Amino acid sequence: MPVHSVGVQGDSRSYRPVIAFEGIPGHDVATEAINRVARVNRAVAVVGSHVPLGEMSVHAATLTKDRLARLRAADAIVRRISHDSGFDKKVWQFPVVLIPLGSADRPDSVVLRPIHSVDGMTAQSVPMDKGILKQITHELLSLEGIAAVCYDLTHKPPATIEWE
Repeated sequence: MPVHSVGVQGDSRSYRPVIAFEGIPGHDVATEAINRVARVNRAVAVVGSHVPLGEMSVHAATLTKDRLARLRAADAIVRRISHDSGFDKKVWQFPVVLIPLGSADRPDSVVLRPIHSVDGMTAQSVPMDKGILKQITHELLSLEGIAAVCYDLTHKPPATIEWE
């Protein structure tokens, strides 16, 4: 079973699979892929991993103390690096998402979702400087239980700002 998330298509919400790219594709490739493949509503780039994408699997997960601690640690890393680099001034919101995609010893992955918006009705994915992205990815992959770091490249619409 693939990772699913909520998106917006027309006037309705959709719950569809996420498409993943190995590495960051060229300009607007993510948007083009979503427009061509009607069965997906979000595109992410795997920017670093301990486990090859083809060997990762999605598993049922609940909110546990360990997973919440993992998410809080990931969020703290992203906030610190974003603030120290000044990247936080370039974004409107920067959700950090924990998804149950990984392996037996590294069950979760982190999705980075930096976006810019004026009104919240639409939003654009914000490109990250390669140095900042590399530093964030390196630190997140050092966390126990993290299999991969993904970068959400999707605009709103079709994706929502947050992951549901």
